[in-house]
Amino acid sequence: MIGRFAAWARARMTPAVLLRLLVLFVLLFGIAKWQRTFAEDASKVAPGHGVTASTGLNEDKHFFFFLYHLNLYPIATDVPIVWDTADEAKRLMREQPAKLRQDQGTTFRSGDRGRTYLFFVDAWLHHRGLNASVKPAHEIAFTLSLMALMISFWSIRRTAAGLFLVVLLGSNPFQLWVVFKQENVFSWSITAMIGLLALHLPLMERRRSASPSKLSRYYPWIAAVAGGFFLAFVRNFRSEPSALIFSIWLVYITMTWLSKRTRAGLVFISLAALWIGTQASTAFFDKKLEQSKAAMATVHGPVYAGPVAHFHEFWHAVWCGLGDFDTKYGYQWEDRAAYRSADTELKKRNPGLELDPNHWVQPRFWDPPTNRYEVYYFETPHYHEVVRDKILGDIKKDPLWYLNILKQRVGRTLTEVTPVGFATAEDSYYIEGKILGLLIIPLALLLVWGRRWAHLKLLAFSGPLSAVPIMLYSAGGMTNYSTFHLFAFWLLGLLAVEGARTMGKRRSRFRLFGT
Repeated sequence: MIGRFAAWARARMTPAVLLRLLVLFVLLFGIAKWQRTFAEDASKVAPGHGVTASTGLNEDKHFFFFLYHLNLYPIATDVPIVWDTADEAKRLMREQPAKLRQDQGTTFRSGDRGRTYLFFVDAWLHHRGLNASVKPAHEIAFTLSLMALMISFWSIRRTAAGLFLVVLLGSNPFQLWVVFKQENVFSWSITAMIGLLALHLPLMERRRSASPSKLSRYYPWIAAVAGGFFLAFVRNFRSEPSALIFSIWLVYITMTWLSKRTRAGLVFISLAALWIGTQASTAFFDKKLEQSKAAMATVHGPVYAGPVAHFHEFWHAVWCGLGDFDTKYGYQWEDRAAYRSADTELKKRNPGLELDPNHWVQPRFWDPPTNRYEVYYFETPHYHEVVRDKILGDIKKDPLWYLNILKQRVGRTLTEVTPVGFATAEDSYYIEGKILGLLIIPLALLLVWGRRWAHLKLLAFSGPLSAVPIMLYSAGGMTNYSTFHLFAFWLLGLLAVEGARTMGKRRSRFRLFGT
């Protein structure tokens, strides 16, 4: 066996191959080292490119102590924790059961319940269950996604182009801020997009080979399954990356060298993987809730008996989001404005139920007589149905009003983009302005005219990141999720280099990156 491996290695590890591997190793090491410098307290990350329209994390950190030490989730306590030990967790369960709680605000019941598990990375690194941070998890995830993208470009022999894109994405001021400086979960959209691009880049053009390997034949199916499960995993932290399913479907549908049946199969398999992964994670968190309920009942603590959303509510967010440009039907980016809009109809559907639309918390509890878990207005029966009917009714009777809002959101998404450039921990070199986003329009037309379909797919791949500001809400920094302008700047740079090299020469066919 050893002799066979040695013969295989001698046949394949030529000086050229070893040099390529060395280049890859140096690049990966450099990317990791570069990104690590942003985590230092003294690093200068450009501020002002975050998200203010959403809370992201709630009180998730308070629930990590019992998860880390006793594997119980969700359980937190209102009394001071003296020691960061399992014995201290057991003591609090035993001696202070009345001060325990299974939710605080809407931390657990509002969905995205995997956020608390992000603290594990910091806990494993620093051996602590108290005062843990989500930043190490995000730093590692983002850095690994950049490294994976570099490997993917290297594997298709487009190392220089890949390095250029990695530098642009790794210098994005929004991503640097939410990964390295902010205690929140807003980084997952871009991190997930980069990871999925790394996985699917080899599928964006047909790569001919005299003797295709088994891996190359099965790789599209591997990518479809992995992509679906990856999105199911990420949506436990943040819901927006779910829209990236359309990015990978774009790749599968445009693999015209495969049969239509195969392409349809790839779409179906990715969707099935997303569904199975979502069901598995939902069952996991439901089981954790039942385990923690049993533990609370054993010590006679207050057991939560209210509703639990598996993922963030949708129609309430759509209602509030229409307030970014509505001046006609009373929509506002304000929870209580939505409550007041629904109040009359809700009181008809819930006769005798006391409701106060001017407050988030209602004068009722899910656990009388202990009264530890308040009822929130949006938990009123039929609330989400009433909100949905209001939205759809207004759109149906006045579609031009809604289309005008979408038009204004598109305009904002195209013009309010993050700066483009290169950043280090000590300094940054950025270009900014509305033109950066608007460049996508002539560039897309140019790519269509030149029949550069691989380039066009790369330009469109990050498009779903702009779905949130266009379909839900475009103010409060929500347009900062967009990265299409980074891809546009990257492609224009590649085309400029190619034009300089091929000036005066005619080419009848273009492949990825002009080769």
